[in-house]
Amino acid sequence: MLVTRVTQEHTDLLGAQLIGIGEKSLAEVESALRPIVQSDNPQAQDYLLPSFMVVPEMLAARIGLKGDHFIRLQISRCKIWSGTTKR
Repeated sequence: MLVTRVTQEHTDLLGAQLIGIGEKSLAEVESALRPIVQSDNPQAQDYLLPSFMVVPEMLAARIGLKGDHFIRLQISRCKIWSGTTKR
């Protein structure tokens, strides 16, 4: 999963690879969230899943993530994609 949207102060992360959230691997997070992502087929679920990964309340409920409005992301700084940002 790649970082495709960032704020101005985090443009260095654009194109980096997300490898985990909190202390969980990306595979663990996906497995925990997949049962609550409503879709007609696995492809639609894959498309919708990233939008659930940025909601702290969902992460707290499904993977036990704790924190005050912050999500600790595990990022591989090796950029796989180099895109442009829209303003």
